[in-house]
Amino acid sequence: MLSILTNLPDQFLRFLLSPALPTLLWWWAWLLAAGIVMLPLARRLFRFPLDAAYPFAKILGILLPVYAAWLAGSLHLSSLAGGGRFVAVGAMLAVSFAGWRMDGGEPRTALPPVPPHFPLKVIALEEALFLCCLLGWAFIRSFHPSVEGLEKFMDFGFVNTAVQATSMPPEDMWLAGSPVNYYYFGHVVCATLAIVTGIPTEVAYNLMIASLFAFTVVGSFSVVAAAIGFLHHREPHRAPSLQRLRRIRGYRAVLGGLIAAALVAGGGNLHALVHGYVLPAAHDLGLTEQKAEPYWYPDATRYIGYHPETDDKTIHEFPIYSFVVADLHGHVSDIPAVLTTAALLLATVQHGPSRIKTVVGGVLLGVMYITNAWDLPIYLCIWLGALAFAWLKRESFQQALLDTAKGGVLLFALAMAVSSPFLLHFEHFSEGVGLVHAHTPLWQLLVLWGDKLLFAGLLALLLLVLWTKTAGGEGRFLRFWRGLQRPDLFALGLAVSGLALIAAPEIVYVKDIYGNDFHRCNTMFKLVYQAFILLGLLGGYVTVRIVSVVRGRALSALLILLLGAAVTAPLLYTPQAMAGFYPLRKESKSLDGLTFLHEDLPGDAAAVQWLRSRLPGQPVILEAEGDSYSRYGRISMATGLPTVLGWYAHEWLWHNDPDLPARRRQEVRAVYTNPSGERARQVLEDYGIRYIVIGELERERYEDLDEQALHALGDVAFQSGDTTLIEISLRSRPDRSPHQ
Repeated sequence: MLSILTNLPDQFLRFLLSPALPTLLWWWAWLLAAGIVMLPLARRLFRFPLDAAYPFAKILGILLPVYAAWLAGSLHLSSLAGGGRFVAVGAMLAVSFAGWRMDGGEPRTALPPVPPHFPLKVIALEEALFLCCLLGWAFIRSFHPSVEGLEKFMDFGFVNTAVQATSMPPEDMWLAGSPVNYYYFGHVVCATLAIVTGIPTEVAYNLMIASLFAFTVVGSFSVVAAAIGFLHHREPHRAPSLQRLRRIRGYRAVLGGLIAAALVAGGGNLHALVHGYVLPAAHDLGLTEQKAEPYWYPDATRYIGYHPETDDKTIHEFPIYSFVVADLHGHVSDIPAVLTTAALLLATVQHGPSRIKTVVGGVLLGVMYITNAWDLPIYLCIWLGALAFAWLKRESFQQALLDTAKGGVLLFALAMAVSSPFLLHFEHFSEGVGLVHAHTPLWQLLVLWGDKLLFAGLLALLLLVLWTKTAGGEGRFLRFWRGLQRPDLFALGLAVSGLALIAAPEIVYVKDIYGNDFHRCNTMFKLVYQAFILLGLLGGYVTVRIVSVVRGRALSALLILLLGAAVTAPLLYTPQAMAGFYPLRKESKSLDGLTFLHEDLPGDAAAVQWLRSRLPGQPVILEAEGDSYSRYGRISMATGLPTVLGWYAHEWLWHNDPDLPARRRQEVRAVYTNPSGERARQVLEDYGIRYIVIGELERERYEDLDEQALHALGDVAFQSGDTTLIEISLRSRPDRSPHQ
């Protein structure tokens, strides 16, 4: 580890002097512009005194314009690469102007005046933090930039097919003639940013991963810093001046925000502490005879059902694992929207519900649904809780319940309206809800959630103390509730929501195609991912809140040690994961996600560049299909051009129909092994195939490949190394519309 640390500064300097830096700064400039333009809306919407909710101005400045471009594509008005980019910029300016007007701007004024006490210094510090995180994670990605392994093929393919698409939904690059039947809006965001910046998608993919990491850091910081800033602390020893009180609050807010950012964006669970440090140390000290295996970072996300081996296999990932492995999945792409929703929930609890908050909240829920569908029911329920908390502060129980129900109906209706163009083409592949067949042992829950449970327990203890200070008698609960500080109510919502999400997959699961051993795998994955984020925010808040109210040096010192251990322990996972995934001892490369093609399959890489530069639209190509997590489907993945079939099991999952990919698998084989046969001719005509790929993977996949007969189907359009593209010379090739 020491050799890695001494090597990184020199490597980072080389990275800063490489051609990657101007590209990265150009990308950052666009994100910066989005934040500046959308700041009036965010300032009015959230009313955060510390930073004017600047990180969420940037997030809204990306999500809302991209949604407008996506909507235009869904209505067949423009493509992303065509008029969509102008729609996005126009929508950004329109929403900014609306926010400016709400914030008191006059239409005749060239620029709105900077209001007094505007937090320019804090905003500048947050932007510096964002840029450092963006640079830092892009640098880490440069050690292993390839979009290969796990499901990066799939994610990168969705980005490219969105770039190529003439309308939305984009055509499935691995199922020619069919729309993408997956939650793809996060990939559209990456595709749109690649288009407006002019950065190749293979670089934009890695910049998007780095941006998501940076958004997670500054978003978590802003939410918790605002919550702590809203607190009314009392200084018992002397009455401080207003200036000193503000300074104390500011220090506490920054500290809590930084802790939350570290826990959410950079922390794991306690698995690394237990299996990476404690058990090996116990063996070395002779306390146990069982020798610990070398630590393997994915084990922290595949623990239940694997250690020890049982028939209850689960997944319990968290953000830093996602950033390390760099899969651009929906649950990762949705983190900025999740944190923006958390900020909006804090604003609702603190300042009360309002029409504009409900509208923006409904839009965010709709965007969440088309990015990562599980987040809609999760955060709709949390929204209902926040509305109830806020209304109970000012109304009777019955009226609060009625107003909460009204708000929930409006939120759901808006979410459905926003996501309706997506739902018109989407077929759900879940099969209902059932009771789980197994439960997690308590000791495993403690390994995975022990630190988070401590934060929730300390919050419960604080509330219990406050309860004991409330006068008894009739109406005690209502007096207690209305006496609570609103940030404490927000923290209570985080705790209850997080714990409920951990408990839910111990009771029910959503049925899918996975077998009995994996029956609750996906349910646990999607629910506890959000629990991790919510409880990470709670950790930053509780750490500062508890220490600020405890009196007595001994008790304060004990609490600081306990909380320090709870904050530090999950951070031990990150260096283990980074060292396990990235070759940090070697030279960093670039941000080119297609590095593996250039190095291992140069003929294929050349074919990809030729197809990208020569072909308008999305003509169908034919390449070898294969199993998931393999290199099959690499040409369609890298170009966004559809092929007849890509990853077999994924198409089975997305369409909940094993017969569909099975039939297409046989059709692809028929063309490669018997090109002159009638079935092959029919396949070429049915799909309107224009190019056939013959490369190393095709020869490997089909041992009886008839290369001579394939050449007889047309002309050699391109050849490089072992890779050849045959252009089909069928005169009667039918016109093919996407999604036929």
